[in-house]
Amino acid sequence: MIGTVRYIYYFPILWMLVNIMIFVPSILFKERYHGAMASMGTAVVVGSVLELGFLHVMRRFPGQGVPEILATVSPAGCVLRFCPSRQLC
Repeated sequence: MIGTVRYIYYFPILWMLVNIMIFVPSILFKERYHGAMASMGTAVVVGSVLELGFLHVMRRFPGQGVPEILATVSPAGCVLRFCPSRQLC
């Protein structure tokens, strides 16, 4: 029974990938003169910078997840908002 649960996730993931393969090329082709290619390049650069920044911040807190980091650096009200169960923090 547990082995078949994963098949529930396969169909939505497959459907999302098929939609990307079908619609993204046509959208990029239609919008090629209105900045579609420039926005893709910008997205790659901005995404890479954000990922590197996130990795740099996470290295400052080895072995901790986001709830533990919030518990150490944020006021108690913010921690409760993002982490309602204190057992998880």
